[in-house]
Amino acid sequence: MAPYQVVRSKMAKLSALLQDPELVPYLPETVFYSPENLERMLKDHTLVYVKPDKGRGGERVVAVQLNKDGRYRVHYKTHIQDNMTFDAVRAYLAGVMQVKKSIVQQGIKLLRVKSSPIDLRVHIQKPFNKWEVTGLLVKIAAPGKIVTNLHSGGTLVNFKEGLARAGLKRRKVVKLTDKLIYLGERAAAALNKKYSGLRELGVDFALDQEGRPWILEVNTRPQFPKGDKRVDQYHRIIVNK
Repeated sequence: MAPYQVVRSKMAKLSALLQDPELVPYLPETVFYSPENLERMLKDHTLVYVKPDKGRGGERVVAVQLNKDGRYRVHYKTHIQDNMTFDAVRAYLAGVMQVKKSIVQQGIKLLRVKSSPIDLRVHIQKPFNKWEVTGLLVKIAAPGKIVTNLHSGGTLVNFKEGLARAGLKRRKVVKLTDKLIYLGERAAAALNKKYSGLRELGVDFALDQEGRPWILEVNTRPQFPKGDKRVDQYHRIIVNK
C-alpha cells in the first residue's frame, strides 16, 4: 500500500466529516461558490472566506465582509478594498480565483496575537493501526494578511506560548488541548472510514474570540515541523512501510 492517500477536495473531506454528528457543531458552514450562494452566505454570516476547492498553501483565499451600510469589504493578501457593490465583488473574485471550483466558508472572527489572526495545527499520524496526536502548534499570520500558512509568510509558535500571547489563561489552554485532541482523533477516524489509505493529517482549527474551536480544514499530506523526534520517527515508519 502507498504510504499516502491524498484527498485534495475540501468539499469531499467536509462531506466525510459531516457523517460524524459529534463533529458537526465544529464545522463552519461551507458551500460551493456561486453568486447566489455568496450573497446568501453573506446575509447569514456577514463574513465569509472564498477559497479554491483544491487550493494549497493559503493561495487565492479572499475574505468578503458585508458592512452595516450594505456595501462590501474585500481583503486579499495585504490588500483591502472597501465600499464595494456586490457586482464589483463578483468581478473581483472572478479575477482572483481562476480555478474550476471554489467554496464559500462561514467566516470565523479569529483570536489574535496583537493584530495578527492565529489558527491551530493539530498533527495526527497513524504509524501502525491507531491514530495518534503527535503535535500541536499555533500559526500566526504575517502582518496585514488573513491566512496563517507558512507559504504566505506565517510563523509557527509553540502551542502554549502562542495561546498565552493571544490572552488565554492556563486553565483554558489545558481544557482546549483536551478538546483539540478529541476532535482531531474523531476527524481522523471519520475521514479514514471513507479514505482508508490516509496515514498523516494536519487538522487546522480556528479559535473564535470566545475561544471556541472550529475545524477549518484537514490536510491529508501536511508539512511537519522539523526536529520533533516523535513526529519524525512516525513519519519515517509511515514512509518506509
